[in-house]
Amino acid sequence: MKSKNLINYNKEAFSLPMNLVFLSVMLLATIGSFMTNEFFVKDLLPKMLPQLLMFTTASVEMTYMGLMPYNLTFRKAVDAKYARVTQALDQQFHSLQTLKALSNESLQKYYAMNQKKKQIEENFVAHQTHGMFVEAYLEKLAFLESFYVELLHETELYHRYLNADSLNQLNTESKNIQDEIKKESSEKVNDMYRKRLDLIEKRKDKIKTVQENLKLATIQLATLEDTVNYLMEQSLTLNNPEEINYAIDSVLNQVEIHQSSISDIDSIVGGDMPVSAMDSGSFSSHRQERTM
Repeated sequence: MKSKNLINYNKEAFSLPMNLVFLSVMLLATIGSFMTNEFFVKDLLPKMLPQLLMFTTASVEMTYMGLMPYNLTFRKAVDAKYARVTQALDQQFHSLQTLKALSNESLQKYYAMNQKKKQIEENFVAHQTHGMFVEAYLEKLAFLESFYVELLHETELYHRYLNADSLNQLNTESKNIQDEIKKESSEKVNDMYRKRLDLIEKRKDKIKTVQENLKLATIQLATLEDTVNYLMEQSLTLNNPEEINYAIDSVLNQVEIHQSSISDIDSIVGGDMPVSAMDSGSFSSHRQERTM
């Protein structure tokens, strides 16, 4: 589901200032024509002028509302207006979908993280003296929470992949095939054996890569948990909001680097690896917002 589909383009078109000004002017003109005909110089104006103004207003408005909501330029402008909102909604929706796939153990980790995040948010909001920073902090916290869910899902998929393809088993298969090659006299048979060996070596390389990324994901999970614990302590006083901001941004930078490596692994392992809601586009836009 794309939250962009929830945008009401008809409502946006109707509420454009130029349309509201047009309706206001025509309404005042219509009321004025009624009053003029009724109380002042009704013989100087056409008797059908009020009805004509009403008909003209309705015709222009119907034509406008029939065309503007479907204008591509207008739609792009509305999408840009709600870009940050739709991105946040898409992120939340994907996180909810991912949570459904998590094991009970991962759900317990998420619940503990979520409780701390809520406490941090309450502490941030309570410090009204730093109100100008609060909104930015809460947005970054939501982003970190979504990435935490992605990491939990990622590590589970890595474990599932490694359990299904054992490195020790592949080493044993490779040794057995090499032994068969030594005993086999047929070159055609040995060619088939070598092809199997080549495939086994590729599978072994994939396993080693997944093992490495599992370690990286595990470290990222621990880093996020440490960051949340640090924010929990600092949010009690908010004596140094710049230091808190630096801590969050440092983790977000690591998120971007990690997500880039996951994209590379996706291309190697294929559909076995997790697909993140926070694609390269959302990362770049989020990074631009932080650097502005």
